[in-house]
Amino acid sequence: MTIGRRSVDHDERTLLQVRQDSGRPSEEREALLAISETLPAGGGLGATGEEAVRPTRARGSVVGRYVVLSLLGTGGMGAVYAAHDPELDRKIALKLLRPDAGPGEAARMIREARALAKLAHPNVVGVHDVGVVGDGEEAEVFIAMEFVDGVTLRTWLRQRRRSLREIVEVFAAAARGLAAAHRVDLVHRDFKPDNVMVDGDGRVRVMDFGLARAGISGLSREPSLPGDLRASATDVRLTRAGTRLGTPAYMAPEQWQDDEVDARTDQFALCVALWEALYEERPFRGESVHELMFAVTEGPLPRPPEGKRRAPAWLGRVLERGLSRSPARRFASMDALLVELERGLARQRRRPLMFGLVAAALLVLGVFGLRARSAAACAAAGRQIDEVWNERAQAALHAALLATGAPFAESAFQKAVPRVDRWAGQWSELRSQVCTEAEVDGTRSPALYRQAVVCLDEQRETLAALLEVFTADSAANVQRLVPAVAGLSQLEPCAEKSYLERMPAPPDDPDTRERAHALRRELQQARGRLAAGDCSGLPQAEAMLAAAEALSHPPLVVTARDLVADLAECGDAFDRAEEALRQVYVEAEALRADEVAAGAAIQLVGTIGRDRARAAEALQWALPAEVIVQRLGETRGLLGASLAQNQALVHASRGEHERALAEMEQALAIREELLGPDHPTVAAALDVIGGIHRTRESLDAALAAQTRALAIRREALGADHPAVGVSANNLGLLEQQRGHYDAALPLLEEAVAVAEHALGPDDLEVGTALNNLGRLQHVRGRYPEARALLTRALAIREARLGPNDLDVAVTLQNLGLLDLLEGDRLAARELLQRVLTIRERKLDESHPEVVAILDSLGTLNYRIGSYAEAQALHERALAIQQRMLPAGHPDIASSLRNLALVRAARGEREQALAQASEAAAMAETALGADHPDLAPLLNTLGMLQRRSDPAAAVATLERALAISARARGRKHPATATSLLRLGEAHLARGARTEAEASLTEALAIRETLGRDTPEVAEVLVALGELELAREQPAAAAPLFERAVQIRSKGGIARHQLAEARFGLARALQATDPPRSRDLAEQAAATLREEGKAFAEQLAAVEAWLQR
Repeated sequence: MTIGRRSVDHDERTLLQVRQDSGRPSEEREALLAISETLPAGGGLGATGEEAVRPTRARGSVVGRYVVLSLLGTGGMGAVYAAHDPELDRKIALKLLRPDAGPGEAARMIREARALAKLAHPNVVGVHDVGVVGDGEEAEVFIAMEFVDGVTLRTWLRQRRRSLREIVEVFAAAARGLAAAHRVDLVHRDFKPDNVMVDGDGRVRVMDFGLARAGISGLSREPSLPGDLRASATDVRLTRAGTRLGTPAYMAPEQWQDDEVDARTDQFALCVALWEALYEERPFRGESVHELMFAVTEGPLPRPPEGKRRAPAWLGRVLERGLSRSPARRFASMDALLVELERGLARQRRRPLMFGLVAAALLVLGVFGLRARSAAACAAAGRQIDEVWNERAQAALHAALLATGAPFAESAFQKAVPRVDRWAGQWSELRSQVCTEAEVDGTRSPALYRQAVVCLDEQRETLAALLEVFTADSAANVQRLVPAVAGLSQLEPCAEKSYLERMPAPPDDPDTRERAHALRRELQQARGRLAAGDCSGLPQAEAMLAAAEALSHPPLVVTARDLVADLAECGDAFDRAEEALRQVYVEAEALRADEVAAGAAIQLVGTIGRDRARAAEALQWALPAEVIVQRLGETRGLLGASLAQNQALVHASRGEHERALAEMEQALAIREELLGPDHPTVAAALDVIGGIHRTRESLDAALAAQTRALAIRREALGADHPAVGVSANNLGLLEQQRGHYDAALPLLEEAVAVAEHALGPDDLEVGTALNNLGRLQHVRGRYPEARALLTRALAIREARLGPNDLDVAVTLQNLGLLDLLEGDRLAARELLQRVLTIRERKLDESHPEVVAILDSLGTLNYRIGSYAEAQALHERALAIQQRMLPAGHPDIASSLRNLALVRAARGEREQALAQASEAAAMAETALGADHPDLAPLLNTLGMLQRRSDPAAAVATLERALAISARARGRKHPATATSLLRLGEAHLARGARTEAEASLTEALAIRETLGRDTPEVAEVLVALGELELAREQPAAAAPLFERAVQIRSKGGIARHQLAEARFGLARALQATDPPRSRDLAEQAAATLREEGKAFAEQLAAVEAWLQR
């Protein structure tokens, strides 16, 4: 049964703590000794004199915000400490450059941090922070990295004799890290076992990128080597004038020859280290650096030493190619080398060597006979997987994928094959194992053996059905290949007694048994099509369910109904899915099919929980699911992870974010432990965690989670896979939320490009990506680009989803807000009212999307002058936010600011000022002092301060202007608003020159969006008031004339037209008295109709008329 299938789809590596066991040399000393085994000690290269005394930072001392705990070790560039980050309450590793370091070394250390900051990969060290503490000569550079307990690869190799498979798997993980670096155009240039760490869980990370340079798209060239090549290589790295060039024993020929360095240089170093790990000596040796250089650049590649470990032929070929003197003869990329390593490992797993050894031992003992034949038969049983997965099957799959024309078909194939290889290898081993236990050792009963064979045969048929779909079925979705392969069931239960004892027996009647087997095959094929992304099979599944019921074989009925539930949910037939899942649960419980019953209950948590109004009911299903999961001992298994994730999603929908986060972190930890840190479902869990952090406004934590999710998908699926575009989209939205618009733009552009390339120009994913990019361009002030993107997104969504879909409403809202900013308020109101109708019909009133449209419509009504309606809408939004969001959330601050504007317009100025002050303080606490979303709240506060305290208003608005200009640019519409408010404040305090500068700049910006918008009229009125204050009515008159013309259009507050008319009346008093008086009387009539909120303005007009 598919568990949690419909669930929503950094820890960065720091220095790993080196265990310092008593009486053992330090890691650095071990590295030096290891080099000396080949190159005896002598004078150093490029002598730099005595090392400076390195004072140790005392425990409790502070570096930046970090508190030192203990010294971990020292090296050529400085010291590394364990430290505590009090802000995020975590332990980190802190690397400090030594006090006597020159500017070049400081630059290298910062380069290392920047190089690592570009990477977010499970097999690469990551960086939290980089900075400088102190001033002048006391300044020190530091890097803060994650703290992980582990040892270097060199120490790991020495701890005990490692099997060939262990060694190759560790080096393959290191190769993945290097490949990730190469994909962001970084070459390590100093790879060696001392720069790889293995933690307690076996996770491998490449570190020390201090020599890394851009070197793929633009090749780099090494500086010349020092002159004294007769010195020994006791020093770990060659050095000249403080510049590290690499470690001699691992340097490629091009490094020795001062030639171009690229990603293939790291390939050479990796193969040197792998050779050394396998044979306990390096491939190139010499008694001096000069001899070593000659061996690498001129000498032949030696044969593996006699008497050492024998490597298989395929691995020898990999090493020989990777150690080629010419980079052109090496692998085209680290990824290509990695494919060969993974394929070789898969072949090793599938080779039933243990059974040949058993047979040989029995022969030696002279008792081969039946036991030996049984052992050979068990080895042959393990090879039954070859009937399904072999070179012919691979070729057929490859050809079928390429025939689809999908741009990412090749990368999907390359990513899927190693996963199938591993799974097939595990199947082979387990099939031979259960056979040996039953037929050779006698430790497994015949009944359990039969059940194990049935279980494994079903799993093999599942793989066969999946391959058949992707090889022959035109409905197969190529983008689903890698996730489908990664989702193949774990095989261990097929050998577990408790699981096998619960498996139902086949029907007694031979005819019924045969028909049941045939129907089961049909169900597996349908399940394969579902895994391949085909949700159209519900009618066929219903027919298969009827056929199963006619057979009167309950286990098959449950299997068929389970498929019906999954297909119904995949096709959004949620009522049918829920009905089927309830029946599956009841029937599975009756059969004691605990795994199926637990899966149904877990899936019901998610299915029912998608309706927030039924969240409590959904969580009731978590109780029986938890009972069964505990009974199965699966709390820390994949069932437990799925339960935790579905509960988290429901709790998050209820606003219980802390609880949801704890549950998701539990699900993530389980999946990482059982599936590995780079499995696609780990990325899905990280997406959910990132979303929860975003809701909690923990944006740095969200960034770490979603950055890692993107890195995993790039690695697992390939850079051109549609899911990578989705991850880039999510990360771009997060960067936008953080106010980092320049960082968001390339991510959202990538999302559009990947979706269009992979799925075609009219796919729904393209519509989503276009919508989000359009919204970003809107925020960036690129209105024409925004309108084009949003218009295209709306066309795609309406064509695919219909006019009343929630996603259509999102794009309508974005277009409505764009209309509002461009001055077409009536068009904006029409669109936004349509959005509210859609959302109220489909969502409960507290849903965030309902709140968003209430807020937008409230703002629009405020602009039009419908203040009572605006206040009602904003108060409704605020009440929901205060109920659903944590206190101090920036969305609450935004609603308070909106209400302050409405109150001010209705004449409640004291209450408005208090509310605006509260909103600005709340937003600054939540977002930080420089976040661009703080600027609108400061604009409102400054506008309201202007009447009572113009000087305070100027200070507030100058701050708002600085934030907007820095975040969005000097010509952004948001900057124009700050300039307008600042100009009005200058005018209020009599600073006319400053007022003119601000207002003129604001007008120029706003006129770029259209010369006749209400926003332009707002600036024109302010400039007209400035000219009147200067006693220049002739200059004021054309400004007010334009404002009256603009404000005479529909969709603009009537009192604003009255304001412009009164200004024009005063400007025309001397030159056209009749028209002047007529304009003033029109203004007075309008203000009387508007009511007591405008009594003060009315009094001013009437007083002028009585003059």
